[in-house]
Amino acid sequence: MKIRLNENQSKIFANVFTKEMFMREDCPREIAFWGGYGSGKSFITIIIAYNLCSQHKGVQLLMTRYSYRQLKDTCIVQFKEVYPPDEYGYVHAKADNEFQFNNNSRIIFRSFDDPRKILSSSYDVVIMCQAEELKEEHFLGALGRLRGTALPKKLIFTGVTLDLVGVKRDIMTKTYQMIVCIFVQVLTVIEKTFLLITLKIWKRTTHPAILNSF
Repeated sequence: MKIRLNENQSKIFANVFTKEMFMREDCPREIAFWGGYGSGKSFITIIIAYNLCSQHKGVQLLMTRYSYRQLKDTCIVQFKEVYPPDEYGYVHAKADNEFQFNNNSRIIFRSFDDPRKILSSSYDVVIMCQAEELKEEHFLGALGRLRGTALPKKLIFTGVTLDLVGVKRDIMTKTYQMIVCIFVQVLTVIEKTFLLITLKIWKRTTHPAILNSF
């Protein structure tokens, strides 16, 4: 299946993977992206998750939202629509809430309504969907479980649905240094201005691609 990405999705993908579809050695450890509903945030995280796990052995990838019902109704359903298990070399182990690949990689679906299930394991990659739902303690807790060794470096992806009310300063703390790119095609001028002001409040941003987007 040939996957089509829009311009911003392509920027994210190119920062993670080589042309041979392996993880880049210079891939940034923390990648955050914002966008409105329907801007393609969930789709690019699915593409990233599948390729990391299918191309690298033994990857333990955590995909999380605040509640498991949200995970089940969005992330799991969408993933299986894009990559049907029977065609793409993995099994949906429903009892464990996992996708298990033939190369011993796993995509593990966990929610923060029971954080013990997250904090009891170690991961190579964490993908936090709809991160505006989460608190800083959730973000830091997941970050602390990045202890895997299957990839050259540990990765965390943060997707945020952006609107004038929903931006929360505590989604990304002051200690994270890299924001690779941003979805801006669905933002109004007012929203862009609000976001730019918010970014300036954070002590340690930022990647030039953000400012160049405005």
